[in-house]
Amino acid sequence: RNSEITIAELLKQKGYQTGHFGKWHLTAIDSLQPMPSAQGFDYSFWTHNNAEPSHKDPVNFYRNNSPAGPLTGYSCQLVVNEAIRWLSKRQKNKPFYINVWFNEPHEKCAAPDSLTNRHQYNKEYYGCIENMDIAIGKLMQYLKEEKLEKNTLIIFSSDNGSEKLYSNYPVKGKKGINLQGGVRVPFIVRWPGKFPSGAVCDAVGCFTDILPTIADITGIAIPGDRVFDGESLAAVFIHPADSFHRTKPIFFYRYFNDPICFLREDNWCLVGYEEWYEYTDTVDLKKLAKFKPAPGQPQWSEWSFNEKHMRVIPDQEPKVFELYDLQKDMYQLNNIASQYPAIVNQMKEKMMALKKEMITEGGDWYKNNYMLKK
Repeated sequence: RNSEITIAELLKQKGYQTGHFGKWHLTAIDSLQPMPSAQGFDYSFWTHNNAEPSHKDPVNFYRNNSPAGPLTGYSCQLVVNEAIRWLSKRQKNKPFYINVWFNEPHEKCAAPDSLTNRHQYNKEYYGCIENMDIAIGKLMQYLKEEKLEKNTLIIFSSDNGSEKLYSNYPVKGKKGINLQGGVRVPFIVRWPGKFPSGAVCDAVGCFTDILPTIADITGIAIPGDRVFDGESLAAVFIHPADSFHRTKPIFFYRYFNDPICFLREDNWCLVGYEEWYEYTDTVDLKKLAKFKPAPGQPQWSEWSFNEKHMRVIPDQEPKVFELYDLQKDMYQLNNIASQYPAIVNQMKEKMMALKKEMITEGGDWYKNNYMLKK
């Protein structure tokens, strides 16, 4: 919804030029939901969702609000080339902020033969990752050549764990599963001269921390008219060896399949199931799905958010809980809920309060017309 505040909108208060490049994935096609140009971005080169028909020669990119038409090349290279063109034309006396959100390595994968042939299995997938890495290197080289690297803060991360078998080993879980393998991702920050290089830090963070962190670093006040789930990690970046204690727990909710809730507080992790099952690496998300296609429908037809899903969310509650001490058991092998009932009950209260807060703040997407079509 247009009333949400993005990092780009905050930074424009300080005169930043802003661009978005790559996957947007925040709006439905042909809906009235806001596109990048309505959320603070001066320029955008983007797709609603995944590159189609694959990462090679995609046809579904937009420039600002107009279709870009058929393109030649691979998505990651196209995205970085567009970002570099925009950077080269920007006003050089003003600061800039860009999102570079790659389509790779989401399916349907495609990469040059020179990269896929280097791998014995999941060739296209790993070729995509290498191709993306090459594209990142090209962008980094541009910053270096333009003498921008020492004055540019770079954040690299991923939105979820891999769905490929054993890719998240040794942690348990994968994409779409509220376990460590589904939510634990790399997070790398770089700002030469400001942040120490080569440091490894075990502070717990979340994507919701990025906006307050950037606001903190740039001296921009966060609006006080809404709830912000994250908190600044600026102190962690500057002094990674110092201890850091979160004041807000990290909460994930996924209504579509169990476990539906995940709460991380300090070293404790509470996982909530509506219907418990024993996780294995070969678990099939299509079979776990609480919404299954009708006979004759495509196998993924229920994965797009719809009104039937909206009606289930308010009353859905976890009934079975697992508790893990992630400092001692990062791999979530030993459920110790029965040993610490008081901690389970405390975290359950916080889990349900955060779910209620999320539903209240998010509103009903259909009654409030967020999903209206053009």
